[in-house]
Amino acid sequence: MLKALITIAAMATATPALAGPVYGPVEPKPPAREWSPEDQRTRKQAKRAEIAFQALSVVDAAQTCYVISTGRGVEANPLVVAVVGKRPKCSVIFGSKSVVGVVHWAVFDHLNNRNPKAAKVFSLVSLGAMGGVVVANLRVVF
Repeated sequence: MLKALITIAAMATATPALAGPVYGPVEPKPPAREWSPEDQRTRKQAKRAEIAFQALSVVDAAQTCYVISTGRGVEANPLVVAVVGKRPKCSVIFGSKSVVGVVHWAVFDHLNNRNPKAAKVFSLVSLGAMGGVVVANLRVVF
């Protein structure tokens, strides 16, 4: 009886022997895309514009936080007001700007890996719009 229990326990915990490849053949990765010198330059310019956009986005958040916390004004962007209200806390402002920044970077990165010229246009238009917002905020900050 004891011999039978030991045999059953050994069979239940035994690992099966490996008879062959488990996952099948490995397919080679496609070669990395080769960018022309012009496309490399465009990608670099687009990335710089995107970094500048992200920096201006932080400046906009700081300006908005200052204006709201000092009572000089309220949030004017109707899309932001619909989500967080006219007088959000600074943590909410920076949190929402962070989420928007990550989404913006993801869209930019997707474009930049497929069509650098479209990514450059996307970042420059975004940079221009954010620059206008920061300049418009100056009338309330000072």
